[in-house]
Order: sequence, then C-alpha cells, then structure tokens
Amino acid sequence: MIKFWKGILYLVIILLLLEVFKKLLSKSGMEVSYFVALIIGCLQFFLLIGFVLLVITDRLIPKKIGAKKRWVIALVVVLVFFSGAEGLTTFWANNPRLIPKPFVWSYTYYYDYFDSRLLQYEKSHTVYDSGLFYRLNPNSKSIFANREFSNQISVNSVGLRDDEESVKKPAVICLGDSYTMGWGVENSESYPQQLEAISGLRVLNAGIPSYGTARELELLKQLDTSSAKYIIIQYCSNDDGENEASKENQYQLRISSQNTFDSLLSGYSWGRTYFPGKNFLSIGPLFVKHELNKIRPLFKLPFEREMPLGDRDKRAIAFLEVLSNSRVDFGSAKIIVTILDSYDRSKNDFLNRLEELSKSEPYKSRFADRLLVVQLKDVLDRSDFFEIDVHIRASGYKKIANKLWGILQKH
Repeated sequence: MIKFWKGILYLVIILLLLEVFKKLLSKSGMEVSYFVALIIGCLQFFLLIGFVLLVITDRLIPKKIGAKKRWVIALVVVLVFFSGAEGLTTFWANNPRLIPKPFVWSYTYYYDYFDSRLLQYEKSHTVYDSGLFYRLNPNSKSIFANREFSNQISVNSVGLRDDEESVKKPAVICLGDSYTMGWGVENSESYPQQLEAISGLRVLNAGIPSYGTARELELLKQLDTSSAKYIIIQYCSNDDGENEASKENQYQLRISSQNTFDSLLSGYSWGRTYFPGKNFLSIGPLFVKHELNKIRPLFKLPFEREMPLGDRDKRAIAFLEVLSNSRVDFGSAKIIVTILDSYDRSKNDFLNRLEELSKSEPYKSRFADRLLVVQLKDVLDRSDFFEIDVHIRASGYKKIANKLWGILQKH
C-alpha cells in the first residue's frame, strides 16, 4: 500500500512538472513549441493511463508469480493496450463515417487543430507574395490530401487553380477562399469549373484558401476584368477579421514579411508531424475533457466551429465598406455575393441583412443596383459536406453551379 501511494505521489509531481514546462514553452514563441507542447500533453496522458493499467494488472496477476515477472507482464499489457488503442483510433480517423457518435466532437477538434493538412501552409502548394502574403505556387502540379480526400492541385502561371485560357478575358470571375478553390475535390469538380461546363462561358477560378474579402479584391486588381459580366464573391465567416483589419487601416492590407511566412510554415510543419501514439494520446484527453466540461466547465477548449459569429450588422457593413472602397474597376459587371461555409455556419441571415443594407444609402448609390445576393443555404444538405472536414463534396459543388447558372440566366 505504501508503494502504491508513493507511486501516486511521484506521478502527480511528474505531471505537474510537465505541465509547468508546457506552459513555459507555450510562451517561448519558438517554432517547435507547439509541437513539443503537444508531445508533453500526450506524455502526461500516457503516464496517467499507463499507471492505472500497471496497478490494475499487477493486482490481477497471482502473487505466486515473482515481482519482476509481474511487472514485465504489466508492461506488456500496457504496450499492447496503447498499440491497440492507437490502431483503432487511427482506423476511425481514416474512416470518419464509422466514428462512434460520442467521439465525433473529439475527432473533429483534433482534426482541425492537430491533424488536417492546410494547403496554404504547405511549401509545395504556396509561395510568399509581398502584396497578398501568399498565393498558389504558379505552374505547379501537386497532390493535396487529408483523411477524406486526395486530389491533384493544378495551378496556372498566375497562381490560380485553373487553366491558362481562363485567365484571358473571363466572362465570370469567382473570388473566394478554399470553398471556391475546390478544397477536397478535383479541379474539374470545383463550382467555377462546373459552372463553366454547363454555361459555356469562360469562368476563372480565383479562389485561394483563407483569403478574406479585402485580399480577394486586391487579387482582382491583378486580373483581366475587361470582359467580365459577373464577378462572384464568396463570403465566409472567417473573412471578418481581415475585413475589419482592412477597414481600420484605411482599406489597405497589412502584409507580413517573408520571414514571418517562412516561420509560420515551419511551425505548422512541426505541428502536423506524426509520432507514435499521437492520435490516441491526443484524442483521448480531448474526449475526457469534453465529457467533464459537460458536468462542470473545467477545461478551456476554444473551438472555432462553435464560436459565435459576432454582430451581423457590423460584419455586413465591414463587407460593404471593403467592397465599395476597394478601388476595383468592376466595369459593367454585376457583383454576385453568396456564402459558402461549414454546414452549420452557412445557416444564418447575414446575406439577408447585406441585401437590405445594399439597397440603402450610401451603398445604393455606390453599387447602382448591380449587387445581387444569392442564397445557397437551402441548396446544400448535410450529405454534401465531408464528415469531419468542413468543406463540400463534389455533389455540393454541382448544386452550387446549377443554382448560380440559373441566376446568371435571369440577369
């Protein structure tokens, strides 16, 4: 019994020391700090569960077996348990539709912050740009894969996921982020490409992951708009931060240095590195903390998917102000605004308010009734989205292209 309590005391001391080290590391600002902190967190969970398994196994083994043999057997049990748990966890991660419902939240959280590949931070997909911070790597072909998809990303000479012909006097230009680019689908399955196929118009896919409205309009200045009849701007809730920052900076983008970009990519690369046990030892604690928080909120688990969207009017006004102060020559093109976002976040009335404001001054005079709002929230259902990734399947993009073509035909 004395050995048991001694073991608990040592375990508590080690866990506390690791926690202190983790907190200090998180404040260091080193590129590898995020990764090392993750390893420490996994080690803490391993020690805690491992200790419990050792004690239980030791108690179940007959005393007639020598102490050394009992500990060897107990260690084997621990290793087998963790190996099996990692294997099962990885299997579910690779087959999201099979994840038991109680674990879905933990897998989704883990996927967003520790597991998913982000194209904009992959050296093979993006390059630094002094005016836009980054753009897709011109004249490149590469594979972009996550748990639920694997696709080829083909980029033209101006750094857009489209062919060379589409850059020349496009009739339709599609601005947006990863949803417009076609995250998780092939080039031909993105909604701009499907819209081109059914309409016969030349459509340019100018979507780049994580671009906000302000940066999309900055990109538009570099494109040929001379023949554009329609400019489609896809809004997403994560555009708000960039739009507000642009508004506060006299509608000018603040672009960080290449050193910042390189450091960001390096830190990201470390954070996505796999090590033995990473899946189970990360998802396990998330599940436990999430379940305990249901009883009493003890752990801070900020999750972007669950964060409130903020003031609707403020977001709509920021969008319209950025649009009207962008100094972009839209010519005679009609501006079509729509939302593509996660399934839950796309179900809001932002566009309704945006449409109301656009018909009042000063925006009515600025846009002269050329701004059209297109609702897509009723076009898509849950089956059109991936299981744990927030993006849309090819079936959803086909529905979007059909809806937009119907709108274009009316105007």
